[in-house]
Amino acid sequence: MILRLNGHQPIARIDLPEFDWELRANAAPYDGIRELLVDYRLGNLTDSAQFEVVPGQVIAIENTSRVSGEKATIAVICAKRIRREEVLLGYRTFSSGDVQSRNSISGRDVKWEIQGDLLRGSSEITVPPGAVVHAIASYTGIAEHYLWIGDPDTAQNHLRAVYVGFDSNFATLRDFLTREPGTGNARDLEIGVSWLLWMLGFSAAAIGRTQNTPDILAVTPRGRYLVIECTTGGLASTVSVLLARTGLVRQRLQSSGHSAEVLPVLVTSKHREDVKADIPAAEQNGVVVVTREDLLTLVDRTFVLRSADVLFDEIVAVLKSRTEETAEGI
Repeated sequence: MILRLNGHQPIARIDLPEFDWELRANAAPYDGIRELLVDYRLGNLTDSAQFEVVPGQVIAIENTSRVSGEKATIAVICAKRIRREEVLLGYRTFSSGDVQSRNSISGRDVKWEIQGDLLRGSSEITVPPGAVVHAIASYTGIAEHYLWIGDPDTAQNHLRAVYVGFDSNFATLRDFLTREPGTGNARDLEIGVSWLLWMLGFSAAAIGRTQNTPDILAVTPRGRYLVIECTTGGLASTVSVLLARTGLVRQRLQSSGHSAEVLPVLVTSKHREDVKADIPAAEQNGVVVVTREDLLTLVDRTFVLRSADVLFDEIVAVLKSRTEETAEGI
């Protein structure tokens, strides 16, 4: 939920060369207005002013929600003063990789209790054995949070089931995906991303240790490619390298008679807020940007093994949508 106010008249144009030289003369010098905007996290320089307000959540699925046998408990926490009848708990149940049911629970049918400054509600539903539940919390008709819920002792995704046998609760994977800048940490991020892609149904190879190659190549069952560069830092310096390596992959496929789709993906362990100034430029060049939040969301998606081509289609759709939004704002 975002309240976005766009200025009706374009802002007065700035004499950029003159203004940049003024910034360089400051006691705390900047190279120019673009560096100033990045430092204050104000986004890119555009011809119009924009003001955004992003409200906090008032409701969320509690992470103690669980599937146990043929029962699933969906719990929700929310602000104490909400109108309980306006709460809706939507859910989809998955079994054998397919959706078995789509339904919802009204706030009137939820069991409520006060816990300190919060209100907690819970409800129990019947599910197939070993099911996975996609639970969605809505308030006044607006979806605010979702969570994938499964039985810790079972997994529909056989790849996930094998992996968690060696990395209980994804402790190592989550550690690798959230690495901060430091010696060797980018390599750990590459390894973590390749593990994650494998559990999502991609055939992934971390080949970044050889010279002038992408960090990771991943391919879907239909032969569509992701060319991936991983970084624990900013994005700007990596985009050109990624585009060059993506072009090389396309060239090699075409020279071999393959007309496969190839998508450049830039993965960072930083939060989206930390790199948001660099994202529009990357997306305008056709690069998909995956941040820490996206990685952790994808970990939850490993509950159910669906075709990697489904995820590929979603990535393409998201990139197209974001590119169009950026173009409209320029």
